Amino acid sequence: MKVSVIADPREICSKKGFFEYFFNILSSVRERGIDIELGFDEGSSSGYIIALGQVGASESALRIELEDDYTLVAKELFGFLGGLLLGEHEQHTVKMFGYIEDAEARLARIERAYSGKVIVFLYKEGLVTTLKVLCEKNCPAVSDIFSEFNRNIYAEEDVRLDARLLELLSVRNKTLCVAESLTGGMICSTIIDNPGASKVFDEGLITYSNSSKTDRLGVDPEVIRNYGAVSYQAAYEMAAGLIMKGNCDIAIATTGIAGPEGGSLSKPVGLTFIAVGTGEKIHVFRHVFKGDRQQIRLAASQAAMFYAIKRLKDFSLDYEEIRIN
Repeated sequence: MKVSVIADPREICSKKGFFEYFFNILSSVRERGIDIELGFDEGSSSGYIIALGQVGASESALRIELEDDYTLVAKELFGFLGGLLLGEHEQHTVKMFGYIEDAEARLARIERAYSGKVIVFLYKEGLVTTLKVLCEKNCPAVSDIFSEFNRNIYAEEDVRLDARLLELLSVRNKTLCVAESLTGGMICSTIIDNPGASKVFDEGLITYSNSSKTDRLGVDPEVIRNYGAVSYQAAYEMAAGLIMKGNCDIAIATTGIAGPEGGSLSKPVGLTFIAVGTGEKIHVFRHVFKGDRQQIRLAASQAAMFYAIKRLKDFSLDYEEIRIN
């Protein structure tokens, strides 16, 4: 099967993140043995055009005008592929976070169990994994996938971590406060990018210095002296300070070493503690993220939002750190 993707070169540079998002999808499709390529449409006057079918054979192609919401493009593309491969079908999306060991092999076992009734495409953006599940109607394979990967799933639709977090805060009628050290406002900025964030987001603090942690959040100076600002204890007290002093139902706090300097044998670069909790219970998670300074901070921000989503989905849940690498 040959699938060609045509885009207007005048617009392709104006859409931030398009190449990264779409080429991940193209790679996922190619891995299933489908010949897919990207071409350019010099004659397009309305932005991106996606053509499914041989380039130039417009009478047999499905043409889609791209919008700012790239998830709509993915839905259209996989919907068309599902029709070609399965005929009448359902399309499901599964969003996951973290390192997922042997994901491809585990998905292949599920596909084999249903012998041609389900096809799963997998693509990644950093630590976020998207599954596009195409299956015959009422096929129980979808339930098997959710059971297999439940620990890492954060949404059942094509949505970012921050959007899912805000959605759950709104549904649960909860407010959020955030205290950031190494992430330096990345969590707050990402949340505020969403319209309507003010309905559920109360406060965000960048408590970067030790004195800021003690003065603004009430972290015990003895904790910092005995354990350091990058520790389970400091992260816990940062979150506790938000809950005690702020106007929130759930708190997120981050502290860590973003590098490239400042690490040691006992506390390497990338070491991060993330606290997420409520007035009843605070969990602290330890990770050592890999990459440069920006990658470490981004991974920490995403992990913090993921853990907050998990807490909001089940306030009684006792859960462990997910695997990152």
